[in-house]
Amino acid sequence: MAALQNYIKSAHPKKVDEASGEFSNWSICENLGSLVNCGCCVKRKILKVAKNLGLGPSLLLLSLKSYLYLFLLVSLMSIPSAIILMSGNQVEN
Repeated sequence: MAALQNYIKSAHPKKVDEASGEFSNWSICENLGSLVNCGCCVKRKILKVAKNLGLGPSLLLLSLKSYLYLFLLVSLMSIPSAIILMSGNQVEN
């Protein structure tokens, strides 16, 4: 178990403080940006977190973030139809 914890600590992406040169872990709430770009002519820069994590994990997190927003939007849009369906009367056979 100790070997696994040491491996995780050594393989975990770290951010470097430019002034002191110290390493620290990235925060769990660190901003990765967004997968969808609203402005077509806006040049976006790749954040340090995404560069440090790598292409695969960054795309996974960005796509999960987009799916979460889509799920929340569709859930909110389904509330009126759920209210209408619940307000009906049951028919006895």
